[in-house]
Amino acid sequence: MGGGGANNFAPNVESILAMRPDVVFQWATASTDVIGALDRAGLAVLGMRAGSQEDFAAYVAMMGEVSGKVERAASLVQRQQDVRSRIEAAMSDVETQQRPRVMYLNRASETLRVSGKGTYNDFYVRLTGGQNVAADLRAISTVTIEQVLTWNPQVILLGNFDATMPADIYGDPRWQGVDAVKTRRVYRVPLGGYRWDPPSQESALTWIWLAGLLQPERTQEDLRAAMRDWYTFLYGHALTDSEIDDILFAAQNRASAGYARYLAR
Repeated sequence: MGGGGANNFAPNVESILAMRPDVVFQWATASTDVIGALDRAGLAVLGMRAGSQEDFAAYVAMMGEVSGKVERAASLVQRQQDVRSRIEAAMSDVETQQRPRVMYLNRASETLRVSGKGTYNDFYVRLTGGQNVAADLRAISTVTIEQVLTWNPQVILLGNFDATMPADIYGDPRWQGVDAVKTRRVYRVPLGGYRWDPPSQESALTWIWLAGLLQPERTQEDLRAAMRDWYTFLYGHALTDSEIDDILFAAQNRASAGYARYLAR
């Protein structure tokens, strides 16, 4: 996951018991016995694995079974798969040298934390026509500015687990030698009904957004139209232009290269 993994979601058993739930959905991890603790308390527990698109599809299907919304869950998974398939087809013949070097920063203010191989961020960077500069690292790792300068990313993505904005990077003297700063390709990842960094019901929109920034000549999808369609499907809500701008951090990303394609016309 973009936020650091399932270990951050340990349950408070007493609080959960007080709510008298019929079932508890809990992140399943190999390093902690949180499911065992809930099970021993007499609760019905279903474990969910987090981290990949396949994991997401599996626990959406499971929730559909439990809630009696099997068709709804299947529709969500299929809609995401349809978008993924379109993007995979569009990027299928992109050579390595045509893929910009991308760095996703989970944290950027107090420390620099990047997403390595096997993370969800690594997945969608590759999916949308980029290459992850931190692919040799495992999971989410803390790095130094010296390491960043060595990687010299061409695109920097600022995640929603931190308050850093593109202007902060553009204005920091330490970053002036980085290609992404020189070419103004630093972007704050959108924030909708949930963060667009980790897997969620809005992940297809993350892929469309990033594909348009990394490989604009290979995708012509209208992100704003896709957002309206998805929000109607997911929430029964008709997005306004102002709401779309807020989700996309239009004001904060406006000065970054290529972002004009996502602004209201």
